[in-house]
Amino acid sequence: MHLNVFTLFFVLSAVTSLLLAREAWHRRADPAARHLAWLLMGTAAWGFFYGLELSVRMPSLMQMMLSLSYLGIASVPVGWLLMTAHYSGYDAWLTPRFRAALFLVPLLTFVLAATHPLHTLYYREVALYAVAGFTLQRLEPGPFWYLHVAYSYALFGAGMVLLLRLYRHLRGPDRARAGLLLLAGLVPFLLNAWYTAGGYRPYGVIDLTPLGFVVMGLMLGYGILRLRLFDIMPVGLDVLFDTMPDAILFLDRKGCIAAANPVARMLGEEHALPALVDQHLAICLPERTSPSGELATRDVVIGGRTFTCSCRPIIKRGRRQGTLVVLHDITHRQATNAQLQQQMDELRRWQTIMQGREGRVLELKHEVNKLLAELGRDPKYADHE
Repeated sequence: MHLNVFTLFFVLSAVTSLLLAREAWHRRADPAARHLAWLLMGTAAWGFFYGLELSVRMPSLMQMMLSLSYLGIASVPVGWLLMTAHYSGYDAWLTPRFRAALFLVPLLTFVLAATHPLHTLYYREVALYAVAGFTLQRLEPGPFWYLHVAYSYALFGAGMVLLLRLYRHLRGPDRARAGLLLLAGLVPFLLNAWYTAGGYRPYGVIDLTPLGFVVMGLMLGYGILRLRLFDIMPVGLDVLFDTMPDAILFLDRKGCIAAANPVARMLGEEHALPALVDQHLAICLPERTSPSGELATRDVVIGGRTFTCSCRPIIKRGRRQGTLVVLHDITHRQATNAQLQQQMDELRRWQTIMQGREGRVLELKHEVNKLLAELGRDPKYADHE
């Protein structure tokens, strides 16, 4: 085995992809995160086995590493399309039968690449040559290789279109998340397209696409760990979210505030609450939350204003994705209710007074009639008893 800088970098790309796949798998309740994990495992297989191919000199081992690298090369485009479809929300067309059909060409690609010494469908010719301490394979593409490339680029292009449609409808942090994913996917694609078109190839044959996976991994790592890549809001709801007159908070599964609309952010600024996004609800409203982090009362008072609170779990595919908290300002309504209650109390007091006066008048009439009876005269007032 001949260790070299390309092998080290390509294995590094595989390790980076596996670490990110682990982070994405922890968020597998989201279908987009689950498919990103599979996509990253595919890029790890691509980089790892290609790196090993460049480090061995036995032809049989080189052919084996080349074949194993196609576990990633053939599956990555499908993983990209599935991930972007779920991430963008345009996934209604992904029926089980269609998903299975997407893997037909990758499966044939892997089989033909693994059996290429037996035919010329995938590689017309495989030639070995030594240069600068390397033993490299010069591969002459066959007809199915071109089909594989066209199919892979078509899937990648479709995924990019889905992300661009999503990006066009988003604003603010959500747009930054979608833009980061676009750029992360574009880097290895451009490197691979450059290689396919006959661009820069070290020693005439080395494919630098796995180096693009390192850049993609760093960008995705930043997006997952810092930008909350998978907390993106569904298409169209961002406008509704921003224009609602009520304060709205979106909590993730841990009870942290993942998003706050302008009314909620303004409320926080007016009453010196901690920065809302990324804070746990119990930190922003400590006296109004239970130990579990849920709002303990229906009405909350913030800065002298009263809000009625409604909490609704967000369920997707049978799993709780978070909680939507709506704070509706009822301060004016409470003031109006208090004024109406005061007027009602005043009316009841006058009613009591008037009922007392009526009873006293009846008593006086009864006394007059009694005195007239003692004098032998007829009663003056009708008897109401």
